[in-house]
Amino acid sequence: MNLKLYEVVNEYRYACEALYKYSDELDGNAVEDTLTKLKGPLEDKIINVAAYIKNVDAEVEVLKAHEKKLHLRRRHLENHIAALKAYLKDNMQRADLKKVKGVAFDVSLRKSTRVVVEDEHCLPQAYIRKVEFQADKEKIKTAMARGEIISGAYIEEQSNIFIG
Repeated sequence: MNLKLYEVVNEYRYACEALYKYSDELDGNAVEDTLTKLKGPLEDKIINVAAYIKNVDAEVEVLKAHEKKLHLRRRHLENHIAALKAYLKDNMQRADLKKVKGVAFDVSLRKSTRVVVEDEHCLPQAYIRKVEFQADKEKIKTAMARGEIISGAYIEEQSNIFIG
């Protein structure tokens, strides 16, 4: 039967409690041998879960690299589209063409409007979007490590899994 990590931990803790409870009646070597035999599968299971984490982490890194390549490719194509539209617009304007009919679609120049903000500080509040601020935790951590006191923040100790 293939036990899950939490099940192995439960068995290990139960055995440890039982061994502790009856330690006066048991031989010290027997207790140590039993704990060693129980610790083996627990450590194996921990290593197996850690190996699975490393495997999934490697897959995440591959996906991140692929996302980056896709993002760059998309940006390249978007820029290419913008350049082609500017090229088309410029040449249609130079030829004084407002509309070209095609078999699958038509191409036309249309008038449009856009808002130009000359000075954001002069705009009424109703036309200003609030931008959320985000704490720069790395900068705060560096400053606090140098001994600076930053009101509204503190450094908290924690434990993390490291798989090396």
